[in-house]
Amino acid sequence: MVMHLRSWLTRVWHWLTEIPTFWTFVAVLVLLLLVPPKIAATVEDGLRYGGLLLQLLGVSVVAYTLRGRGKSFGRTPVLQFAIAWLKRAPSLRPRSITIEVQGAEIAIASDGADATVWRGPRLDQSFEAQLDAIRENLSSLRDQLSSFDTRVGASIRELRLEIETERNHRGAQLQDTRRLLEGIAADTLYLEVAGLGWLVTGIIVATIPVEIASVLSRLTQ
Repeated sequence: MVMHLRSWLTRVWHWLTEIPTFWTFVAVLVLLLLVPPKIAATVEDGLRYGGLLLQLLGVSVVAYTLRGRGKSFGRTPVLQFAIAWLKRAPSLRPRSITIEVQGAEIAIASDGADATVWRGPRLDQSFEAQLDAIRENLSSLRDQLSSFDTRVGASIRELRLEIETERNHRGAQLQDTRRLLEGIAADTLYLEVAGLGWLVTGIIVATIPVEIASVLSRLTQ
């Protein structure tokens, strides 16, 4: 019986610790709603102070998660962006504009060149000599076409390899982006919910502390 109870308590403990953010939210909520009323002069003032602290905590948590999300995507922090924007404010004084002209060089290079020597048969040659010239011209054309086909085949293979490499690179970037988004959602989602919960609770408690104190006094009587 004792072993069964210990095993059950262990399973309950593991089950409860699956959501540490929730228990942190509850612990902070209870702490800030119970301690200030004990310290302050009146319960209403203590609830008001506790609500204010919850509001500040909620805003801080939301701001922290937004800042972390911006850094994950490489965005400029809001404060730096605001300072840079203020520095770009138009001035009444005319600004001097400097135009710098630099020379540009354009180089055109060719990877390869083919030179074809065409032997035209002359009329004063014999028929055999003219036939040999035509054969040499056909052989030269055949070699040139073979060389051209080889270069085209090599260019196609290189292009296919580049396309495959680019496809793999884009796929890896897509996987990295997906993991980044999943990590951001998993790490900050519950924290943002807790921050919003603290903020809403703080607004309610700080807005109607007298009513809440009246309800608590009736419940404790």
